Amino acid sequence: MASTERSGRRIHYRVSGDGPPLLLHPGIYQIGAHWSAAGYTPALASAFTVVEIDPLAHGSSAAPVDPDEYRLDRRAADVVAVLDDIGADRAVYWGYSMGGWVGCGLALHAPDRLAGLVVGGWDPAGGIEVAYAHARRTLALPDDVEWTTLLRESARRLPPQAAVINAGTEAAFDACHRSLEHSPDLSPALSRLAVPLMLYTGESDPYHGGAAAVAARTGAHFAGIPDRDHAGAWYPAFEVLPRVAPFLHTASVSMRQPIEPR
Repeated sequence: MASTERSGRRIHYRVSGDGPPLLLHPGIYQIGAHWSAAGYTPALASAFTVVEIDPLAHGSSAAPVDPDEYRLDRRAADVVAVLDDIGADRAVYWGYSMGGWVGCGLALHAPDRLAGLVVGGWDPAGGIEVAYAHARRTLALPDDVEWTTLLRESARRLPPQAAVINAGTEAAFDACHRSLEHSPDLSPALSRLAVPLMLYTGESDPYHGGAAAVAARTGAHFAGIPDRDHAGAWYPAFEVLPRVAPFLHTASVSMRQPIEPR
């Protein structure tokens, strides 16, 4: 386990495996180690140097309460700081949900540090408001619903995420969540990306239609996970990996020699 600090922001990460660098960034109320627990890292570590990142406000990373600290450009800089710390010029990046949003931020703010990009469980054009609109339709929610509270209480139903919430700071989580709101359309940055790009969602995920449309516009690879919603397209690694792993191997071909884990 290791961490890097830039401008007072501590970002914790864990390195395992051997091969070209692959950065894994989870969603809100998740930490890097959840990639291992869900079965992703054990399946990938024989071919990649896997770097699991704790997002800002989560796990052992810093937890500022100032919303300005969670701007997308700063979140992208956090990932760049990890790359610098492990001595990698570029890496393939795989993010899910909030991690997919951060990946789009890398495409916008640091595209030269990417060798490939996987955006899972996210609509780069519509953002989190797509999920809000779906929840309003299906749950008959009032217009003044407090989304930060609703999402956090929903996440508590899953023991791994409940543990992260219980160990964290509510004000920091709120600032993190609100940073996702009113995100601009990030698909133009994906269109300009000069490296391989893949998007995927569960076919029952509210983000599915928008993500598929972005993939079509940008020429990206796209995969839908049948009979899976947003959470369901994260936990069954055995269903996701056969769709994503071939892309990872293709994207990693252009990278320089494997790095030595710290």
